Amino acid sequence: MAAVRGDATGEREDRNGGRSTPRYRITDCRLDRQSFVPLNRQIKDLVLDRIEHGDLATGDLIPSETQLEAAFKVSRLTVRQALYELRVEGYIVRERGRGSFVGGAAV
Repeated sequence: MAAVRGDATGEREDRNGGRSTPRYRITDCRLDRQSFVPLNRQIKDLVLDRIEHGDLATGDLIPSETQLEAAFKVSRLTVRQALYELRVEGYIVRERGRGSFVGGAAV
């Protein structure tokens, strides 16, 4: 297992010379619970925004359903629906036992 440290830019750097991966910046935002936009759509839009702005690159790990659930204080079903829609559209790839990763549609 590689040792990981954080720095002031919010990035995590692998000491073994591996590619630097972004910290989970997705959870830095809050959801607008007064909005007419469903919460799962807001989560989907946040993740998609991070991908489109380059905060998450192809192959980067997306936080787990449990992490997103806790960060946004929503049900797991809400998070699962957002990730499902991103997967169907090709923005993320889910691997059983490993997690969700930014997919090829982000390129």
